[in-house]
Amino acid sequence: MGSVTPKVIKKNNSAFVVNYNYHSGSLFRFSQLPPATYIIEYATSGCTLKLYDTVTVIPYTYPDLSQSRAYRCDGNSISIGAVVTGGINPFMYEIFQSIPATPNIVTPPQSNPIFTFSNTTNYTLIRLRALDGCGNASINDVSMQPLAP
Repeated sequence: MGSVTPKVIKKNNSAFVVNYNYHSGSLFRFSQLPPATYIIEYATSGCTLKLYDTVTVIPYTYPDLSQSRAYRCDGNSISIGAVVTGGINPFMYEIFQSIPATPNIVTPPQSNPIFTFSNTTNYTLIRLRALDGCGNASINDVSMQPLAP
């Protein structure tokens, strides 16, 4: 098919031309596009055929961990789920403080939003942090929730 050259040709159904600002192999990046719906046109060398895509860029919102929960399960295990709304993937998750501080459940950053520990300690505070792909973070103090009977 030859080489492909994409460009934005419409913004919210109005004429709007923007060329990509980064290219590596088959990756083309359009940066700093404000929230809107864009039509992208793909032209190929050696062919008059053009293809089109529609992409909607939504407004960025900072990450929020307010829906995260910790549960004490049977057998003295603790399951902590970090739930992020907003932000941009990929996310990194960590526990950076607990009360009491021992036994230590502080973790280094990880890509898995689930933490599982097994001990009999009754934690009154577990502090989580999530860092999004833009470098913005959210923290949340998570309280322990008993399992439903």
